[in-house]
Amino acid sequence: MRSRNINYRSMECTHCNTNVEGVDDRATGVICSECSPDLKRHVVYMNLPPDIIEKALADIRKKDQAKEDKRLNAKPRGWAFMNEFVDHDGRVYFKGKEQPTLKGTMEPSKIEKKKPTKKRKTKKERQKEIQKLAAELFDMKKKLTTKNLPNKDQKELQKEISVKQKLIHKLK
Repeated sequence: MRSRNINYRSMECTHCNTNVEGVDDRATGVICSECSPDLKRHVVYMNLPPDIIEKALADIRKKDQAKEDKRLNAKPRGWAFMNEFVDHDGRVYFKGKEQPTLKGTMEPSKIEKKKPTKKRKTKKERQKEIQKLAAELFDMKKKLTTKNLPNKDQKELQKEISVKQKLIHKLK
């Protein structure tokens, strides 16, 4: 097969008159990506009247709307594995199988969304926290050795020291 030399040129959009680069030299009209956001790219229409272009864009919008409606009415993940699930329409399912005799007899199931996972600390954040705990630990040990404290206070201070040491060990 012989390769043809493809020449590109720039044309004005048929709707907004902006300049569109990279149009095939055989094209008679073009619609820019701003005027056709449904297509999300430069679209070249060859010899098509504007009413057909509008119909095509309307069909695309209808399909996108249908997908959105389907997504909104979709059942939650894992509904087929639940012992009992009641759809928003009132349909009752036991382990994924519909029970038509029970339709409309129960309230729709309330689905709890997953809580977001706790963000893990970065290495720098952990190092800063370790330094802070180490400074507190140093002060506690200094206080324990220099001052004559009653036994009760010494034991409390030793407990706090062991807690800080465990925290530092956990962060490492």
